[in-house]
Amino acid sequence: MVKVTEGIPLLPDGQVDIEQWLQSIVAKGYVQDQDLLRSACQLCQIAGQDHAIETGESCLQHGLAIANVLADLEVDPETYTVKANGELLACEPLTEVPLAQGYFLF
Repeated sequence: MVKVTEGIPLLPDGQVDIEQWLQSIVAKGYVQDQDLLRSACQLCQIAGQDHAIETGESCLQHGLAIANVLADLEVDPETYTVKANGELLACEPLTEVPLAQGYFLF
């Protein structure tokens, strides 16, 4: 299982260090417009400063942690295999899909 809250750099006052986080994402090679991403992070930090999720993290901190996880996913377009942090993710195919073809809502 991937732990979501790891790896988010914080300033001494507990705020998210947006610049350091941006540098780590840019190093992964996925950012096309760093200024736009910086502006979005700053806006989220201002808008959500009085709000937290159930774990006590700020909305921005949680969102950046999810972005880190998504940036580390690798999907092979030929075989559709998925890797997270270099580890192959696999699951058994479903034998039954709930609510599929058995129920009509309209």
